[in-house]
Order: sequence, then C-alpha cells, then structure tokens
Amino acid sequence: MRSRPPRRRGGGRLRAESEEFAAPWKAHGTGVRREGDRRRIQHADFGVLELQCQVLHDANQAQALLLCTATPGSKSHDKLLPVVGSRSSQR
Repeated sequence: MRSRPPRRRGGGRLRAESEEFAAPWKAHGTGVRREGDRRRIQHADFGVLELQCQVLHDANQAQALLLCTATPGSKSHDKLLPVVGSRSSQR
C-alpha cells in the first residue's frame, strides 16, 4: 500500500480520528485567525493573544520570518511582558 504525504492544511486526518481535536476545530477555537496584518493566536498558557504581524523575506524569497508584536499597553502585551521583559530591563 502506498503511503500518503502528510497533510499540510485542514487537520483532516486528526479531525476524522479524534473527537477531542475535532470539536474545538469545528467551533473555530484552534489555530490562528487573521485580520489583515493582525492575528489572534490561542496560546496554551497565555490564552488569546492579539498580535501585529508582518512577514520578512530574504532577497531571494527563499526564506521568510514571521515577526509578531503586541501593542504596548494592550492585554496581550501585559500577558507577554513577564516572559520577554521590557526594553529598559534588558539594557
């Protein structure tokens, strides 16, 4: 029997095999939600994080870096501050 390549989108096999995975997926409680360059990410420890994101590409467009930041003073910023520290504390 020929093996299939792994799925990269949709979580189809996981949804079919696991009700524990399928229920939140169906309720749209998983993954990343995008609104323009703003993203809402459900993090296991911090809950929902609302981040501003941009993609930076190298000159050949062979690699990409996703850069996400929280707006200073926002709830997401306050959740992440103890983990990443403030600029003034890293000098």
